[in-house]
Amino acid sequence: MIYIFNQQFPPHPNHQVNTMPTAVKFYHVLGRNYEKSLFQMARAQGERECKTMIITPNMRARNEFLWQFDAQSFIAHGLVDDKFSERMPIIIAPNDQLNPNNADNIIICDGAEIPQNIAQYKMVAYIFIDEDDKQKEYARGQWVALKQNEKLQLSYYKQDKNGTWVKN
Repeated sequence: MIYIFNQQFPPHPNHQVNTMPTAVKFYHVLGRNYEKSLFQMARAQGERECKTMIITPNMRARNEFLWQFDAQSFIAHGLVDDKFSERMPIIIAPNDQLNPNNADNIIICDGAEIPQNIAQYKMVAYIFIDEDDKQKEYARGQWVALKQNEKLQLSYYKQDKNGTWVKN
């Protein structure tokens, strides 16, 4: 159940419960490639026609970023509080308390916390920056905690100096 201003809302009727293990992918990004990596992940979700939520404390900045990063690529997206957010394939939100587009996948960035209920999603990507010790420490702690959950399949990727993802 979701609570907003002390009102109780049931889960959206069209949101299916995930019965497969959730793929939880940790992406350890070299700082200079952070925004490019985030853009590529969002674009890949859009190309796969996946309903996705980007969780960030910087909603407005990430919205502008997706509009302006690459003039040759259009990523259909909106903010969680936009008028037609339920129609957007990708929404940007501060957390997963509201899920108007019934996202099956989430991308967590900019130091946002991993939600408690991630097993309901098909895929969770947590992107953290190498140069940010706080994000690295949080990622390590989450890895240890989430490893205990049988409903989750964890994987870890780190960029090499050329920006190529290496699975560890």
